[in-house]
Amino acid sequence: MTVSVAVNRYLDLHITSSSSKSIYNGYIQAGIVFIFSTIMNIPRWFEFRYGRSYDLVNSSFVVTSLLKNGSSVSQVVYSTRNLSVLILEATELRKDNSYIRDYTLIANSFLVVAVPTCIMLLSSVLIYR
Repeated sequence: MTVSVAVNRYLDLHITSSSSKSIYNGYIQAGIVFIFSTIMNIPRWFEFRYGRSYDLVNSSFVVTSLLKNGSSVSQVVYSTRNLSVLILEATELRKDNSYIRDYTLIANSFLVVAVPTCIMLLSSVLIYR
């Protein structure tokens, strides 16, 4: 997003009105950002998997009723319920240390910090001239 703002700012200030109008179309710039971010985040979609665990739970409890004459009656009530639990677990990709180092740490830091900073600096220098 930072890169698209910097590029848009540069293009707005340096491209004359006689240039191609398609450059000013925000949908093209938004589409480029969407495609690039989708491609960069594809591996993240495979880091986790989920499943469900189904279990039957038997339970019992005692119900005590107080009668009008002061005596009480107790009954044992048995019930069976279906218990389903959502399970989320890391895949082998997420557990791989080289993936975490190369993709999560190095590539994302480079693409999220270094590249936008350089583009912002470059566009600011070009705008200032």
